[in-house]
Amino acid sequence: DELKQHAFFSGFDWAALAAGEMEAEFVPDPNDINAPSAKDVETFKAPPGATWTEEHQKRVEGWEYFGEDWWDEEAIMLISKRKELAKLASKAGKEAGGGGGGGGGCCTVS
Repeated sequence: DELKQHAFFSGFDWAALAAGEMEAEFVPDPNDINAPSAKDVETFKAPPGATWTEEHQKRVEGWEYFGEDWWDEEAIMLISKRKELAKLASKAGKEAGGGGGGGGGCCTVS
């Protein structure tokens, strides 16, 4: 609810979104693929010089599907905690001898 109250979403019709009544600004053509044919996608072979090693496979073992709901929850949490995170970043920068944002630090967190 806090996100919905943000000025950026002023005038946004949340009820229409929830009811599925909003029209998308862009709807991709599901038959439009970035390949000459669907068969080319099915028979994809890695280009010469590209390798997939056991090490690469180990890096992605256990990865789960990226769900939009998880992304939304994380984004909302980060937005709601932004002042706390900025304070921590500033403190970390000062402890490391940086400027804590602006005027000598590498980044400014606001």
